[in-house]
Amino acid sequence: MPITKITSAVARDIDADIKAAVASVESKWGVDINVGGGTYNADSFTTKLKVSLSGVDMAKKEWDRYAFRFGLKDEQYGTIFHHGGESFTVAGIRPKARKQPIIGTNARGTRYVFPASVLK
Repeated sequence: MPITKITSAVARDIDADIKAAVASVESKWGVDINVGGGTYNADSFTTKLKVSLSGVDMAKKEWDRYAFRFGLKDEQYGTIFHHGGESFTVAGIRPKARKQPIIGTNARGTRYVFPASVLK
């Protein structure tokens, strides 16, 4: 079915087809390939492919690399902290976010950002 205009829905559908097409590459090389997150206009679109090693916790690696910048320790990744009467698990770090670099998830899996002071 040829298209005449690229919309966000068309870009998502094409991304899904690309993801299905690279499944054999994933299994052959033992990697994870994430597709999406590009830009589009009516005539064209650009998508991103991110290839990473399977089974590697990239959030943990990033935490180990940047946590010291905020006065935090490597072993604080994955710990539970309380904020506003709710429990959160440390799920990552945003190294470029000076004010709220900590990513935490609640029991429902919703991600929130927090200042580094919640872990000190």
